[in-house]
Amino acid sequence: MDVDIDEPRGIVVDAAAGKIYWTDRDSTTISRADFDDGGLEVVVSGLNSPAGVALDVATGRVYRADYGSSVIGRATVDGRAVETVVADLDQPVALPIVPIPGGDANGDGKVNVQDPAMLATG
Repeated sequence: MDVDIDEPRGIVVDAAAGKIYWTDRDSTTISRADFDDGGLEVVVSGLNSPAGVALDVATGRVYRADYGSSVIGRATVDGRAVETVVADLDQPVALPIVPIPGGDANGDGKVNVQDPAMLATG
């Protein structure tokens, strides 16, 4: 598949997999390429105005800040399971994914918002 890079916005690197991901506002996509041979491909298309992009390698998901539709969304790195995570934001443009030290602190099998509180209280 041909991928035009017209207006790249967010860029994130998956060094372990040897890939770089980016959002493109003009083509309304999240795309990726291999470090070594290019291998350009569209991961998610039909977005509004994607800006920021972040990668959660542990869960195999790519997140986006879409200021045109005022959402934070995500999809699996193969482009499936596209969904909105947070809606009705005021034009989000960036988002970091920050690993939680200690990971699953409360032992529920997930790394989630309850874990920082468990880490803080010991």
